[in-house]
Amino acid sequence: NHVFGHYRGLLQVWCSYNIFDSNIASNNGFGLQFQQENTFNIIQDNIFTRNSWRGLSFNPPNPSTSPGSTSNIIIHNYFLYNGLGQVLDYGDNQWDDGYPSGGNYWSDWQQPDQFSGVNQDITGSDGIVDVPRVIQGSNVDHYPLVCGLTDRNLNLVSGWNFISIPAEYPIINGLYVDSAYELAQATGAAMVSSWDADTQSYVNFISGFHLSNDPQDFPIELDEAYWVWRAS
Repeated sequence: NHVFGHYRGLLQVWCSYNIFDSNIASNNGFGLQFQQENTFNIIQDNIFTRNSWRGLSFNPPNPSTSPGSTSNIIIHNYFLYNGLGQVLDYGDNQWDDGYPSGGNYWSDWQQPDQFSGVNQDITGSDGIVDVPRVIQGSNVDHYPLVCGLTDRNLNLVSGWNFISIPAEYPIINGLYVDSAYELAQATGAAMVSSWDADTQSYVNFISGFHLSNDPQDFPIELDEAYWVWRAS
């Protein structure tokens, strides 16, 4: 699932024993927000990118209604450029899968990877950041991941640009891109144009419409190239 452009991409209330796997939450207020009591959930292999408040949030406990969120497992997720500190966790949760499986990838926590081992005290890199990431309270990602998504930074010129889409994990300028609308958002383009081999004609997307409301929007195909127009 890909949720985009909402105040809350995903909201869970009183949610336990569920698995959140392979979702993409981008350009929301909160990517995934847990409220009230949420326990024993597994959040893994998700992408949280460019959410203006937090990528993932466990709200604080309420003494009169719930003890908050505890005993959740959050591993192998990608937290990319989320606005106010990536995540918020007032509970007591597990943020890594031990060594060498590791924890999560953080776009703002890429310190040197010069050591390896359970205690990160053996010379030699292992794909894990040497310094744990303290999240909040007792919550710590002891083994932050170094290997992240393919993130292409594109600086387009005025006029037409001819660009290709990464074959794996199409992140462009920090935004997960799988539609013409998102490609326009990521590049500041006014138009995205794709050649349709079936009709032997170009299909155009004009920026300014949400993909769900614009019949001319089209999905992005990996390894294909697109014409992108920037006015300035």
